[in-house]
Amino acid sequence: MKNKLIIFSIISLVSFGLKAQQVTVLGEGAWGTAIATVLANNGCTVKLWCNDPNVVESITNEGINKRYLPGVVLPQNINPTISLEEALADVEWIFNVSPIKYLRLVLQKAQPFLKSGQRCVMFSKGIEQGTLMLPTQIIDNVFGMNVEKAVCVGPSFADEVAKKRFTAVVAASDKKEYAEQVKAMLENDYFKVFESADMIGVQVGSALKNVIALGIGILDGAGFGENAQAIVLAKGLRDMIICAQALGGQRNTMLVLAGVGDLILTCKGGLSRNVMVGRYFGQGKSLEKVIEEEGVTPEGVNTAQSIYELAQKHTISLPVCEGVYDIVFKGKSVDQFLADLTQGMPLEKVIKEKGAPSEMDDTVQLMYELVQEFDISFADCEQMYNIVFKDESGDTFFAGLATE
Repeated sequence: MKNKLIIFSIISLVSFGLKAQQVTVLGEGAWGTAIATVLANNGCTVKLWCNDPNVVESITNEGINKRYLPGVVLPQNINPTISLEEALADVEWIFNVSPIKYLRLVLQKAQPFLKSGQRCVMFSKGIEQGTLMLPTQIIDNVFGMNVEKAVCVGPSFADEVAKKRFTAVVAASDKKEYAEQVKAMLENDYFKVFESADMIGVQVGSALKNVIALGIGILDGAGFGENAQAIVLAKGLRDMIICAQALGGQRNTMLVLAGVGDLILTCKGGLSRNVMVGRYFGQGKSLEKVIEEEGVTPEGVNTAQSIYELAQKHTISLPVCEGVYDIVFKGKSVDQFLADLTQGMPLEKVIKEKGAPSEMDDTVQLMYELVQEFDISFADCEQMYNIVFKDESGDTFFAGLATE
């Protein structure tokens, strides 16, 4: 008992030390400001680097980020600065929340001020246009070395986090100790952190869900209901699984917070900008018109282009993401998009003509893995798995369905 108390005390002291240090957040947007509030509420002194001097003035004089997070009073231990040199001095941990389109530029500007031993936690989401790199790959590419880093993503709207609404995310790193330390710095009674070793998978999930959200918005804007949107959600999850595996990520990562969790929130949470932008396309507006109304090219649109190129590069089929790309850039009709998604063979034909469409194989295998992981009895799914993958007869299965 005494040894357990000693171990607990050591862990508590380490956690307290991490939460009492000075850290830097790069990016004054809604999400960067929200993460700064979590760290500040946990006892860290936070240097918030801002690209916009007006945001620095607003936070300094009024304690509010009026441009990106209006209505939320920020903790006093958030110190905004426009100087990268000042922001990066005397800190071990850097939380980078720069949008993917600006990430490389921010890293290049920060490079002269970075020091050996500093660690970077990436909150940026997406795939860089042109290079098709994930955020952690951009870091390594800019610095020419394997920087000590972690990734933090998951279903989380900035406004809710800043208002201390209950949230759970995933911290991933190929070094377990980094994920543990990120968790220790961020976690509190309203912000929970789960650990993962799959940095590739969590980044793929956080990128693709924005494109799938565009698809949900497109259907909504075109007048389709929840039933049709469920098709895009389900098949979009399959896109995420296929893309993650093609890039070296894990299938199971897409079944938890950083995958299906983030997907559901972004597509159905009601606060998604990508869904809103998708509605414009569903209403028949051109990309040029959307850019005119938005003022910039929406991030989900940029990601759709990158994912389309990524699918071509790796020769993988991502029907939802590629369909969204075709609507946005090639003028494909929404009706044709749905028709393409719902083409397929009847269940009986799939089972008796092995290997025809791979989607049924993927779905059956996914259900079987869920059954095994959660140790539940789901006899029909297990038997379907045996039919598809172990060449067992389907006669008994169909006979059982007919008598139920």
